[in-house]
Amino acid sequence: MIQKMDELLKSGQWWWLLVVPILTGAFALGGSWLGAKLGKTTEHQQWIRNEKTEVYSQLMSMVTQISFLITGMKFSLKSAAFERDPLMKKSAARFRLIAPKHIQNLYSDHRHITMTCLTKLRAKEELSSSEIELYTSTRDKLEDMMRFDLGI
Repeated sequence: MIQKMDELLKSGQWWWLLVVPILTGAFALGGSWLGAKLGKTTEHQQWIRNEKTEVYSQLMSMVTQISFLITGMKFSLKSAAFERDPLMKKSAARFRLIAPKHIQNLYSDHRHITMTCLTKLRAKEELSSSEIELYTSTRDKLEDMMRFDLGI
């Protein structure tokens, strides 16, 4: 090994003795930096997906409960008082932070339709089939958009 180094020095190729270790170190540092960067990005994306999954699950649980009432299943109006539920208020705040704008807009539309239906039901009025269809279609579209956002 020492003979090889002496030969490189004598033949004027001493720069190989510097270039190889420097390049090796540079590639090691570059690979380390790239691995850390990619790992951090993946970890962040997974955290966001987990948060969305939790918030969307809570929201869809509430939507499902309300669906039973609006579509004519047995359900108590007291259980539909989600606007006073502190857990739902917390979930709504997290939803506004995490969900993309198009999903927030659809949820807002769906919530408006839901409140209209609940108001009629509280007044002991029957819902028309078109109102139930509108409610059901926005609920289904909201669920589909959440699934798409989560990649499932």
